[in-house]
Amino acid sequence: MRITWYGHSCFLIAFEAQYENGAPLDEALSETRVSPGTSASNSTITRDSERRATVSVMIDPFIIENPILDNVDIQDVARNVDHIITSHGHTESIGDLVKMAKMSNALVTANQEVCAWAKAHGVTRLNPMNTGGTVDLGTFKVSLTPAQHSSSHVDASGVITYLGEANGVVIEISEEPTLYYAGDTAAFSDMALIDEIYKPKIGLFPISGTFTMGCRQAASVIKKYFHLSHVIPCHYPTYESIAQDADAFASELAGSTTELYAPKPGGTVEIK
Repeated sequence: MRITWYGHSCFLIAFEAQYENGAPLDEALSETRVSPGTSASNSTITRDSERRATVSVMIDPFIIENPILDNVDIQDVARNVDHIITSHGHTESIGDLVKMAKMSNALVTANQEVCAWAKAHGVTRLNPMNTGGTVDLGTFKVSLTPAQHSSSHVDASGVITYLGEANGVVIEISEEPTLYYAGDTAAFSDMALIDEIYKPKIGLFPISGTFTMGCRQAASVIKKYFHLSHVIPCHYPTYESIAQDADAFASELAGSTTELYAPKPGGTVEIK
């Protein structure tokens, strides 16, 4: 599994997927829930061999207006995206959702309200879900977990649109470690259930400390509730108000068996 961090909470997850039961990949994907009149077989998934393919999943797309990301063209990123998963409705999570979905023809997974908003803005390939749900997308399963955060969109005139509840995301892939993206969230004790039910090994955790939990809280829940092999911090240091330091997170995580990766924006780590 290769994980690229584009800054803030924007990630691209790439992995090798095996065709299910020997079926062609587009046939396996054709059962994915999509909007009427569309087909999951339009996916841009790249076949590497007769029985395997590279699948790319974008989480919370935020490229164009991301102030800590340099020299990255959204068209170059979108060219390799098969799925988009959005955790909630704030600008840093849906800022490039519509543009990227149209460029890539990716299937968009989000809560019911974000999907309705995206549809109103011309996105056609949608997989609406809600908290607690799990959908098998053929090459992986996606689940939406609770997150303690707000979720709305504010337009240029200041009008606020409610966009459902915020979520965390679990991605389960055959022959790969399960990944848990906590999303924008505070620390909460029910994270213990997320570990018990899904048994994630890779964690993507916010550490900003202003709009989400900070370094101390994130390290605390990882030590107390999870059995992660690796963690990557996110939701920092995009703005002055969240100018957090990954070294502070590393200090708080000291004594844990979880290995910390803190790539620079645009950097990629590979985890097996």
